Amino acid sequence: MDNFNNNSDSSVYETNSQTEKASAQAHTESSTGTPAPFNTFGITTLIITINVLIYAAMVVSGVNWLSPDVEDMVKWGGNFRPETLDGGWFRLLTACFLHYGILHLLMNMYALYYIGRILEPTIGKLRFTTAYILSGVGGSVVSLYFNSYVVSAGASGAIFGMYGLYLALLTVKYIPMVRRKDELTSMIVFIVYNLAAGQAFKFDNAAHIGGLVSGFLIGRIYAHSISEPFNRSLLRNTTIGLTVGFLLIITMVFQTVTDHIGIYEEKMKRFAMLEKSALEVYGVNTENRENLLYELTERGVYYWNEAKQVLTEIERLDIPDELKQKNMSLQRYCDLRIKVYELTHRAISNDTDEFNSQIEKYNLEIEELVKKLTGA
Repeated sequence: MDNFNNNSDSSVYETNSQTEKASAQAHTESSTGTPAPFNTFGITTLIITINVLIYAAMVVSGVNWLSPDVEDMVKWGGNFRPETLDGGWFRLLTACFLHYGILHLLMNMYALYYIGRILEPTIGKLRFTTAYILSGVGGSVVSLYFNSYVVSAGASGAIFGMYGLYLALLTVKYIPMVRRKDELTSMIVFIVYNLAAGQAFKFDNAAHIGGLVSGFLIGRIYAHSISEPFNRSLLRNTTIGLTVGFLLIITMVFQTVTDHIGIYEEKMKRFAMLEKSALEVYGVNTENRENLLYELTERGVYYWNEAKQVLTEIERLDIPDELKQKNMSLQRYCDLRIKVYELTHRAISNDTDEFNSQIEKYNLEIEELVKKLTGA
C-alpha cells in the first residue's frame, strides 16, 4: 500500500511539473513576441459552437434564417427593456448568444475567432471565459440603459470586450515591443472602424461601447495575474473579486434603468379609468337639471382635466414616436370633450339651442378621433 501511495504521489508531481513547464514555455513564447499555439478545442471554439447551435435551433423552430422578427428575438431571450426589467434579467446573458440572421452570426463568429486565437492562448481559458461573459453582460446593461424599446441581440458586446481586453494588455506593456506597436494600431483601427460602421448602419453601439469598456477594465485588472502565470491563488482571487465587483456594478446600473414603456402602460390604465368616470355623466338623469349641471362640471370636466394631466406626464417619457402621436391625439380628444361639456352646461343653464351646432361639430370630430385611435 505504501508503495502504491508513493508511486501515486510521484505521478502527480511529475504531471504538475510537466504542466508548469508547458505553461512556462507558452508564457516565454508570448513574452518574446511569438504567440502560444491556439487550441482548436478551446473556449473560443466552444463559444462559437454554442452560438451556431442556438442559431440552428432558432431556424429549425421556424425563425427566419436571414432576418428574424423582433418578436422571435424576444421569445428566444433578446434584451428588451420591458421584458428584461420585468424579471427577465437572464436576457442580459442570453442575448449575447442570439443573432439577427446568418450574416450577423458569420461576421461575429469570424471576429470572435480572430481575437480568440490571439487572446485565449495569451491569457488562459479561465480569464478568457470570465472576460467574455462579463463583457457581454456589461454591454447588455449599457444597451438596456440607453435603448428604451430596441431588442438587442448578438455577441458583439462580448467580442468588443475581448478586443478591449487585448487593447488593455497592449497599453500596459504586457505584449513585447516587437508586436505591441503594430497590434496596438491594428486594434484601434478595428475598434474605430466597427464603431463607425455601427453608427452608420444603426447597430447597437451602446452594447459595443459597453462591452469594449468592460473588457478594457477587465484587462487592466487581470494584467498583474497574467504577468505571474504560476500564481494560481492570485488568478483565483482576482477572478472572484473581478466577478463579484462587476456583478455589483451591473446590479446597481440595472436598478437605475427606468422602464418607460411599463410606466406608459400604467398611466394609460389610469387614463382609461378617468375617461370612464368622465363619460358616466351621459348616464345621469337629464330630468334633474341641477344634478346634471353639477355632474357636467364637478364630475365630467374635473375628470377630463385629470386625464389631461396624465397625458402631460406621458409627454416626459421616452417612448416611440407612434405612442407620442397617439398621446397628442388623446390630448385633442380631451380638449374636445371639455368643450362639449362646457357648452352643454351653458346651453342648459341659459335654456338655449344656440350652442347645438358647435356641440355637434365637436362631437363629429370626437367620433373621427375615436375611430383613428381605435383603428375602427
